[in-house]
Amino acid sequence: MRRARLFRASKTRIPVQRQIGIVAMAAMDERTADEYEKMMEKEPMPSPEEVVNFLQNKIPNFQEVLTEALKQFADEYITGAKRLMAEAKAGSAVSV
Repeated sequence: MRRARLFRASKTRIPVQRQIGIVAMAAMDERTADEYEKMMEKEPMPSPEEVVNFLQNKIPNFQEVLTEALKQFADEYITGAKRLMAEAKAGSAVSV
């Protein structure tokens, strides 16, 4: 049971991090975006803490950017879940 929760948490974390990166990149000037890309290309990849520190230091309104990214992800996640539930319901109605 615990393993399943951890797996679900990690499956959700990656898309959330991706959404944060996309929204953060849109809020960056070209120089900062170049710095961010170079940082993300490093091996090993920077820790989540390093990424957050970078974003907080480079984006003046980072809290607002983060809030928007999380809101967008939540909206997309909920919309997708509702669509899947509707499709499943429609599929079960057809097979009966």
